[in-house]
Amino acid sequence: MRALLPATILCAVVLTRATAAGAPTRPTTPPMTPPTTRPTTTTTAGAAAATSGSAPYGMVAVDGGAPVVGEGPARRTVTLAPFFVDRAPATVGQYVACAEAGACPALGFAGQTPTSTALVDWAAAERLCAWAGKRLPSEAEWETARPALTAATTTAEWTGSNFVPAERCPQPAAPLPRYSAGTWAQALCGSVDVLDACDGAPFCGAIGERVIKDPAHPTTRAAAIGRAAFDGEDKGGLGPRHAVRCASTSSTLATAPTVPARPARPRPADPSPPTAAERSTFLQIVEDTLDVPVCDEAGRSFADCRDPRSYLKTNEPKIGVVLPWVKDRGGGYTGVGSDQNYTFVAHARAQWVWLSVSD
Repeated sequence: MRALLPATILCAVVLTRATAAGAPTRPTTPPMTPPTTRPTTTTTAGAAAATSGSAPYGMVAVDGGAPVVGEGPARRTVTLAPFFVDRAPATVGQYVACAEAGACPALGFAGQTPTSTALVDWAAAERLCAWAGKRLPSEAEWETARPALTAATTTAEWTGSNFVPAERCPQPAAPLPRYSAGTWAQALCGSVDVLDACDGAPFCGAIGERVIKDPAHPTTRAAAIGRAAFDGEDKGGLGPRHAVRCASTSSTLATAPTVPARPARPRPADPSPPTAAERSTFLQIVEDTLDVPVCDEAGRSFADCRDPRSYLKTNEPKIGVVLPWVKDRGGGYTGVGSDQNYTFVAHARAQWVWLSVSD
């Protein structure tokens, strides 16, 4: 079966269980995400951020703001909503727990205690935060939280922001207009306004580098993230190691292993036969009769021929994940291909269905 789910993108990261050679014993320190019933505190400056919920255990609430980030012509002001950030960098014990759960690549921490600060490469940092139901903070978030973090930070920390070298985003002779959502890519390397929207556009900068922050060095610095972050290899140690502190926009953390929500909906009644007017409207949709021949070589499509190679992958293994979201939705259904779509149509109890071929 090689049908596509309608308007659905399924992403999966295969994580292999690994055990760090020479890793310390199982941590006795609290995990990154203990029960939310544990007492929490927030900084005075972050009180407003907690209005949407108490800060998760081990995190502090930080008010939104308008920090200045970047260097040279790429220096810009960004606007932030309230968010939460870890009170302290992740420890070796917390990282080992993530590795033992099979969610983080194994890294060696010989000679370090479970309470030592974990120094990891960028790919490992990203997975550690995801395992805890969080994410890496952006450069702007880190700068906003700096007053609350300075006393507890002794080493450079990873962020999720791409590094934007100043020389790659020259200052325009005249300010360019602010582009609306979806069109800012037209001027990624031109306007500070545009950079505000992307907070470190990878198209302007070096995709292979991420911003690292250190209270001892207020200027923006970059570090390579390593090949593992590109090809999804479940390996560690392929890039420089720095501390990691996670952030979250929500006070509710989807910690691993996550379980998809199963929204309950009333079961739609059996569809009644369409009226003459409805049938007429439905049949007025003209089927696509475009017949473009196959190109002689794979890899590209042109105006007069199409790529003979199929880039579709089956989503059959993910049917169980998607079914709860389409169940009993009723109404109309559109999808690409057949096979699995028939299953989804039945579960949705759709009245009107439009399917197209997958090529």
